[in-house]
Amino acid sequence: MGEVAKELGVARGTIANWRRGSVFRVRVNQLHDDLRDAAKRKLYSMGEKATQKLGQIIENGDDRVALEAIKLLLTVTRLYEITGIIGPITNEDLIHQDKKDVELKTLLRA
Repeated sequence: MGEVAKELGVARGTIANWRRGSVFRVRVNQLHDDLRDAAKRKLYSMGEKATQKLGQIIENGDDRVALEAIKLLLTVTRLYEITGIIGPITNEDLIHQDKKDVELKTLLRA
């Protein structure tokens, strides 16, 4: 904290007060969300390329290699579903996600 305070030209106590404040914590959470969303987008774009490559392996490889590729593809797909990287799937999921987003935005504005 001392280095940050020095860099900003404020006392260490000021930094400590900021860290306890709800505005600061909300902003940190927003930045974390932004970083997570950027990572998800990057993983998703890499996932598309990986899926295409696995498809080639499944179609053109020997059966043992194809089986391992299929297992990997199914495992990764399940991980995407669990972590939310692929996002809502059904219309009901989309509606539910929209409602959650509106609720979150309302809370952040309060």
